[in-house]
Amino acid sequence: MSVASTTTAASTNLGFAINPKDTKYFDFVSKFKKEASYFEKERTASGKPWPRPKSPKEIEYDNFLAEVIDPTTGDYYLDEDGVIPAKYVVDMIIRQKQIDGSEVLLSQGNLIALDYFKDRKVFRVDKPEMHVKTIFDHKRELDKKRRIIRVTKGPIGSEEIYEMPFTPENLDKLWSRKRDGNIQLIVKSQLNAEPHALERKGILRANDVEGAYNLFKTADFDYLYNWEYQKDVPKPAIEPPKAEPLLVAAATTTTTNHELKPAQGEEKLTDKELNDMMESDYNAMVQMEKDRVALEKAKPDTNKTKINDSDSPKKVK
Repeated sequence: MSVASTTTAASTNLGFAINPKDTKYFDFVSKFKKEASYFEKERTASGKPWPRPKSPKEIEYDNFLAEVIDPTTGDYYLDEDGVIPAKYVVDMIIRQKQIDGSEVLLSQGNLIALDYFKDRKVFRVDKPEMHVKTIFDHKRELDKKRRIIRVTKGPIGSEEIYEMPFTPENLDKLWSRKRDGNIQLIVKSQLNAEPHALERKGILRANDVEGAYNLFKTADFDYLYNWEYQKDVPKPAIEPPKAEPLLVAAATTTTTNHELKPAQGEEKLTDKELNDMMESDYNAMVQMEKDRVALEKAKPDTNKTKINDSDSPKKVK
């Protein structure tokens, strides 16, 4: 059974797009009814709708609705304030690039409502913006009155129908259904089906939810999918190491095994030239020390003062 995909205009019947405060029961996850409608249009030889087994997820949804809908009103159970608390809370938004180059939006989250006892019930919702259309094969036959009729042979394939194109307005609708900053932003390619999460580090601070959303909303798909925004993060400046004071030994020299590398544009010195340079520096330091000692000796001794006989104390007779 082959699978194709089609992107349609945003439908007004998407469950998550309507707040049911002022309405009766509203189907937040209408994808199951849409998928069933393709079977209802087809008929068996006896004229009945083509049989369709429900998926485990659809059965779970039916059981959820049986708990949270008041059978006397056909509406969701109210809370203590008389308000319908049923709502779809989004915790993941997927921006998906189709094979044809177009982009669509998908989401995941929780459908939350109250039961008869006003206990909180939760149903996990997966991509309500997309449903599967079953494709049937047909043949031509003659009926009892010798008329040509079209007879359903059975399913031969399926097609994924995407109902929410990627636009800033549609993205804002999904974003408005988040509860807090704990939401995942995913970019995904239909070609390889590998999802890439928008990393909130580097150019985005870990708690910069709005910054991540604006990037997710405005940047090119490939720029996000290939994590190119991380390459634009300015690297921290690396401070050059501080120069250590030069320690000069008076009578000894130290050699190392490290090869001295000339700076860019300078010629490399030979071993003889290096030795001559070191010897010259040493001789200069020795001469400086001799000159210093000679200057010290030439200075007058100011610490000693001459004592005259007149200054000495006289003996009293």
